[in-house]
Amino acid sequence: MDYPIKFEICPLCGSESRILETETQLLISSGDLAVGTKIPAMISNTALFNPPSTHILARKEVPVLTGFYDVCADCGMVYCVEMHKGAALVEPQIQRDNHGGLGGMPFMGKG
Repeated sequence: MDYPIKFEICPLCGSESRILETETQLLISSGDLAVGTKIPAMISNTALFNPPSTHILARKEVPVLTGFYDVCADCGMVYCVEMHKGAALVEPQIQRDNHGGLGGMPFMGKG
C-alpha cells in the first residue's frame, strides 16, 4: 500500500464536510493558526510488532500506523480521514507502584 491513505468522504452518509477540518480552516483564515496546521478529533497509533518480543525491541524502532480521525458535519460519524505509516522508538519502561517501589510489590520502596 502507498501511504498516506486519505478518506475524503464519510463512509456512512457520503458527506465531504468535517467539523474539525472546517473549524481549523476558519482559525487559519483568521490568522489564529499557522497555515498547514491540522487538528484531528482523535489520533490512534498502532505498533506493528509481536508484543511478547518487546524485551528484544527495547530502544529500537518499530513500524507504526497512525490514524487521524474527524467527525462528519452532517451525520456525526467519527471516521479515519488519513492513515500514515511511520516508525516509533520503543523505550524500556519500569513499572512503579503507588509507593515509589518497583513492580507493584507492597514492601519495595518503603522504609
